[in-house]
Amino acid sequence: MEKYSKVTSEPFLYLCRRDYFVLSPLPRISVLPWSFSLGVTQSCAPKSRRTIALSPTVCILLGQLKERQIGERLLLGLKLQDDDLVFSKPDGDPLDPSTVTHNFGRMVKRAGLNARFHDLRHTYATLMLAAGVHAKIVSEALGHSTVAITLDIYSHVTPGLQEAAAKQLDSLLPSG
Repeated sequence: MEKYSKVTSEPFLYLCRRDYFVLSPLPRISVLPWSFSLGVTQSCAPKSRRTIALSPTVCILLGQLKERQIGERLLLGLKLQDDDLVFSKPDGDPLDPSTVTHNFGRMVKRAGLNARFHDLRHTYATLMLAAGVHAKIVSEALGHSTVAITLDIYSHVTPGLQEAAAKQLDSLLPSG
């Protein structure tokens, strides 16, 4: 297990089944990024633990993944446990982050695109901000310590939002 004791920018690789829970009205997942060593997820900072809401589509995909994993484990004579990783090899061993990154790169290249795995994070933030999601919500999902960090990094998204806000102000003020 020692070879998997490393800091990673893919914290989802170390999510355990127990970290995924359903609360009304939205399912949520508890994220604690950084390293995985001897079955214990560790973090550099207490604020790194955060809970983010999951979309209904993500919940369906996680359910399908769980069903597939149950079948794989049964074939191996193993049982799926709450402390098992959500994303793992068929036998439950952790995925190597560099392998995930490499495989992602191959898929992206095959699709005729040019993107790094980490670019998914930037795409998420850009799309959410452009859709008008409050910067504080995006900041929390990304795990930034302050909303200022999010706004500094993604300020290129906000100019169009200012024009939209100005037009919205006009609709709120009485005419005449």
